[in-house]
Amino acid sequence: MNECTHIGLDVHKDTIAVAVLRPGTTEIDERVVPNTSEAIRRLLVKTDRIDARNLARLHCAGELTAVRVPGASEEAVRDLIRVREEVKCDRRIARQR
Repeated sequence: MNECTHIGLDVHKDTIAVAVLRPGTTEIDERVVPNTSEAIRRLLVKTDRIDARNLARLHCAGELTAVRVPGASEEAVRDLIRVREEVKCDRRIARQR
């Protein structure tokens, strides 16, 4: 799945026409901003209004999945598994050497 946000900029002396295609959507968000560094900075920082609209659209389409933070014991097991995999890889490399 492509998780990139594609941004097109048509730059003029006083304004910049911006088209944004966010992941998981087919609608292009178009707007015109002043040609200043502050306007561009604000454009690139996420806006709550746009995010809320996209989340509502994705939820309605059933494309959101539930996420939860693992507890301390679950995270400890995950760390142990990661370390075990690293040791197995190191062992294999040492054997092949």
